[in-house]
Amino acid sequence: MKTDMYEKIEGETLLSSELLEHTYYKNCRIILEEDAYEFKYVVLESCLVAPEKMERLEVLNASFINCDFSNFEFDKSYFNNVTFKNCKLTGTLFNGNYFRDTKFENCLMRYVSFAEGKLQGMTWKECDVTEGIFMNMEHKKFVMKICKIERMNFSDTKMRGVDLTECDFQSILYSVEAIRGVKIRSDQAVAFAIQMGFDVVDA
Repeated sequence: MKTDMYEKIEGETLLSSELLEHTYYKNCRIILEEDAYEFKYVVLESCLVAPEKMERLEVLNASFINCDFSNFEFDKSYFNNVTFKNCKLTGTLFNGNYFRDTKFENCLMRYVSFAEGKLQGMTWKECDVTEGIFMNMEHKKFVMKICKIERMNFSDTKMRGVDLTECDFQSILYSVEAIRGVKIRSDQAVAFAIQMGFDVVDA
């Protein structure tokens, strides 16, 4: 998303109804109102957002940079063409949401939860998603690059076509009937075998 022409506002406290499209907000405090649960055509850098629980939030063509959404709850919300960069998302709940062309770059996402949602285009790049949840998700074009996914829970999510070769993990949770078709490295295959109880020996 090009932001060169965006107006810049810094260090203010604003209601969500006061947010302007095509505007770059830095070090601001944003208070969402019940009748204006949306972020559209904005960039938020190092901003504080309240409240921490949001239902049916609409986020369109927006970027969040260096923001802390730890332990936030985004319930039944919609994200389209959204980027989270260098954000803290520890324990954040993204349950029952719809994502389209959403990116998470260099984010701390330990214990994050994506459950019972749908996505068409999502990329995780250089993120720490240790012990995160990705359960019962319908997905297309889901990409993970150079991510830590140790002890992630992929239960009830069909993994066919998902590429884990650039991810770092020793064990993950998954449904046996849904893991078919996942792409892994040979050393990861050994880790899977050990996790399943096989006694792996060198030939």
